[in-house]
Amino acid sequence: MAKRLGKTLIEEYDIAIGMIKIKILHSSFRRKMQIDESGEKLVDLRVECPKIDYVIADYLNQDGKHQGEVEDAYFVRESIARMINTAQAALPDGFRLLVRCGYRTPEVQARQYIHDYAELKQKNPSWSKEKLDYEIEKRTDPPDVGPHCTGGAVDLSILNDQGVQPNMGTDMGVFNFDTYTYSDTISDDVKANRKILIDAMQSAGFFNFPGEWWHWSYGDREWAFANNKTAFYGAIERRQPTLSKSGHFNDIVVQASKRILVESN
Repeated sequence: MAKRLGKTLIEEYDIAIGMIKIKILHSSFRRKMQIDESGEKLVDLRVECPKIDYVIADYLNQDGKHQGEVEDAYFVRESIARMINTAQAALPDGFRLLVRCGYRTPEVQARQYIHDYAELKQKNPSWSKEKLDYEIEKRTDPPDVGPHCTGGAVDLSILNDQGVQPNMGTDMGVFNFDTYTYSDTISDDVKANRKILIDAMQSAGFFNFPGEWWHWSYGDREWAFANNKTAFYGAIERRQPTLSKSGHFNDIVVQASKRILVESN
């Protein structure tokens, strides 16, 4: 079980109904975690996992200028692809996994972080910078610690034997109490539908981020902490394959963040 390692390192957030607690590793803590980079390459899910389906996140190319980032979302580390096939095989007959996003570049993550931070600030003009920094930790990762930037995380749901996504309580990418994987604010039918996904993904060895029923990972910092292991996936660039050996803010992420900051001003 995760334990508190310091007042600002791991924060517990309570759901108002049911008082379900989840633990979120603060980004400052994750930056200090060791990564023994495996060097494992990214592979195309469309090739490696032919039995699954896709509905790639629309936020990746809303302005029509980032088609390459849509293509990136089909990629994951080799082991992740094998594990997804294992999870697919564990589903009931006729069911399929539905992938929304795999790999995400540090540049995409930086853009999302800046967008979400600005949105929080606009909606809550009275919040101090300290309050904003605290709240953004619950919602969006900075690019240097984003699990999707490692190729070790995937956002996904399921399709039933009719080719329809069963009621999972929320869409993927929504943020409220219902998105908590084991939320007490969802119906029994939704809980049963989520259990199908949970059972399949856990049987394959994935770790679920408990604030998002759709987010699963392996080999990254969050998986490592939950399993008392050392992470072996750091940030990776698909189109310029350079690995982050330390997991700290490497040159790729620094340059990506600088580009986004310039664009946003």
